[in-house]
Amino acid sequence: KQKFKHFIKNFKSKGLNKIFIIEKIENEIKYFDFFKRILKRGFKKRYIKAPLKTALTVLCPLLLTALSTVLFSKKFEDSVEIYPLFFFCGEIIFLFLFGSAYSAMDAVKENAVYIKAAYMPKHLFVLSSVVQSAVLVIFFTVLALPIMLFTSAPFSSAVFLLPLLIALMFMFAFGFSLILAAYKPIIKRLRPIYLGFSVVWLMGSPVFYPMEMIPEKIRFIFGVNPAVHYMEIMRAICCGGGMPSETALIRASVYSLLVMLLGISVFKARENRFLLYV
Repeated sequence: KQKFKHFIKNFKSKGLNKIFIIEKIENEIKYFDFFKRILKRGFKKRYIKAPLKTALTVLCPLLLTALSTVLFSKKFEDSVEIYPLFFFCGEIIFLFLFGSAYSAMDAVKENAVYIKAAYMPKHLFVLSSVVQSAVLVIFFTVLALPIMLFTSAPFSSAVFLLPLLIALMFMFAFGFSLILAAYKPIIKRLRPIYLGFSVVWLMGSPVFYPMEMIPEKIRFIFGVNPAVHYMEIMRAICCGGGMPSETALIRASVYSLLVMLLGISVFKARENRFLLYV
């Protein structure tokens, strides 16, 4: 933090303080301590003060993996070699993408007391919520490694790409959460609308079925779904033991960057109206 301040101070001494990006970085650093406080408060509220909820959050994906293995492993045994790991990879990605946006939707309203009291970057509340959700996806990604050992899945150096995958999913989740958080104070029924959308999103994501079962004529429609590319990357790493395709990496990167930029743009355009609704 001190190094960043010294870096910005040097820029100002050279007469470059009008550069927009430098001013934005300085503003973010100024509220870094506040961000740490709301992040710490969020962790305590979500995980420490609700241990039963945390335990269920951890156990449910494992129980769903076991149940889905019993129900679908025989059906897809010709196209999926290690079904428990196949399902687990798709499940944790979808739960993170869906759950992070669902949790961050009310981030603005829940922190209305801070927004009314003084000016501060309102996107920090959304960022804090997404970071809290990211802890779980990191935990489950690490948990996938012993599952790979248990199921005799092949290991390769491609596992070092998992942090990159998490970073790409985080960018997408943050942008998507910003969009929902920007409209939630205005659209009161946005939560049930999003739940209905998530059902369609789940069915259009290859969580429990392989893409090979989708007819080639309509398979391109599924390619519009960003979750498909994240799942393809993770399954190539964890189930296939090889490097993911360049196409999947490029598409996942493009989706992550575009959605994040779109989310920032939408949120910034509407954040001045929040005081009218919170």
